[in-house]
This record gives sequence, C-alpha cells and structure tokens, in this order.
Amino acid sequence: MAIINIGKVRPVLNGAWDVTLAYETMDVVSYNGASYIALGAAAAGTTPGSDPLIWDLMADKGDVGATGPQGSTGPTGSAGSQGPQ
Repeated sequence: MAIINIGKVRPVLNGAWDVTLAYETMDVVSYNGASYIALGAAAAGTTPGSDPLIWDLMADKGDVGATGPQGSTGPTGSAGSQGPQ
C-alpha cells in the first residue's frame, strides 16, 4: 500500500518566536504576549503579525485588570530564642 504524506495535521508548539529560525505551516509561536500560527513558510526574521498571509493571530493577551483589594494580615510567627547575654 502506498503511503501518502499529507503534511502536518495539527499545530506544533514552538515556544517563544526566535528571529533566527524559519517556521513551517502549522508552527505556533508566542510573541509579545500573543500566540500566532504560521499559515505558510515563514523565513527567519519574519515577525509574527507582520504579514497576514504568513501569520495568523490565535490568541491575544487581554488588558490589565483592576487592582484587587488588600488581603488580611497573616498570623504572627513564634518568637525565636534569645542569644547569649
């Protein structure tokens, strides 16, 4: 039976984008808090988000939320032993 190579069928997570690396279709990288997937071959140095024919935004970081309320004070620890007098 002949083997048919259909290429990648699921995304490949590559971590943080590296300017020195080239990426292939279905490679996923993180860049500036967002995740991008390569739609085609991306030459080294092709910044995610710079070309919509090569990179597609998968997930973007949200806005910074409001500061929450101050928490209660924790318990006081036990006193240590006193040194020589």
